[in-house]
Amino acid sequence: RVEKLTYESEPGIAIPSLLFLPANGATRHPAVVLLDARGKSGSVEDAEALARAGNVVLVPDLRGFGETQPGTVRRESRIGDFGDYRSSMTALLIGKTMPGMRALDIIAGVDLLAGRAEVDPARIKAWARDAAAVPLVYAALFDPRIASIAVSGMLSSYDSVVSDNIFRGLADQIVPSALKYFDLPDLISAIAPRPLAIFNSVNPLGQALTIGSMREQYARSSAAYKAAGAPGSFQLTNHNEHQEPLGNALLQWAGSSSSGR
Repeated sequence: RVEKLTYESEPGIAIPSLLFLPANGATRHPAVVLLDARGKSGSVEDAEALARAGNVVLVPDLRGFGETQPGTVRRESRIGDFGDYRSSMTALLIGKTMPGMRALDIIAGVDLLAGRAEVDPARIKAWARDAAAVPLVYAALFDPRIASIAVSGMLSSYDSVVSDNIFRGLADQIVPSALKYFDLPDLISAIAPRPLAIFNSVNPLGQALTIGSMREQYARSSAAYKAAGAPGSFQLTNHNEHQEPLGNALLQWAGSSSSGR
């Protein structure tokens, strides 16, 4: 069954969501937080498939996605080439960032799942697509309850934004001064040894990297997983959707990580 609900991530900040529940409610189930930059509407089919496979699935509209997207700025518009520019500028003016606030939205979603009688709190996973991926990495770094992480279409690194010069749709993924201290592969390194899968990492223009480029970008992340004694828990995949729908890969990931793998 599906529940339509809203939860607060901060006082006064409402996150509209859908909660998909397996038909068998007699036991505690693994849970998945399913995140998509397109909002809830972009993940309904995948959420239904995951629920049928025995998962409780939370699909929230993080700030600026779906129902919470500013009505005056749409990603398909010209200004959408910069990402959620208007919200990003507002966030900076009050000393916050969009990745940080969206990470709070995700962590509050984990709170919601952990408190549900249908959920096994030791088996909460999260999958994020496109602009939702960077906030998930931040959320997972600070919340160890997220036992397994997968991202698809995530920006490969902040350094690539500087080195490539040309970029698109990144305003809401940037953290000021980040490169003085860390880059995205460093955050992934810090999540080790928890299982983490990266599908189709992209360059600043949103173009998928080759598997060779992905291995080069995440070499230090791979090394960190090896040092943590969990080399098999870090997965890089250049996924060809013409051969197999990404939704199938999502189901395989959810099944393999239901016991923490």
